[in-house]
Amino acid sequence: MSIAGLRTSPRACALFNILFDRISDTLKKTGLPVPEYMQQTMLRLGEDGQVMIIVVDLSDKYRMGMALDCTRAQLGIMVSVVLPDAIPRMRAALS
Repeated sequence: MSIAGLRTSPRACALFNILFDRISDTLKKTGLPVPEYMQQTMLRLGEDGQVMIIVVDLSDKYRMGMALDCTRAQLGIMVSVVLPDAIPRMRAALS
């Protein structure tokens, strides 16, 4: 369930949660040495990878999910500027 957002969609929220849970469960089952602190998932979708879904586990109760148009948003900016700034702010707001 979305508690805040811009142009949110209940279906997108459900999809984000299902994807995140299934990917996390699969990684745990494989036994790959993925650190516990790796709690974000990024997927590029579409024929040309024009849509990116980013899901970040903020706490045991809250997640942050975004769907981005990759023709307008650059992955490097998201990973190196936006997410490192937004994640601590969101976690601080939740505590």
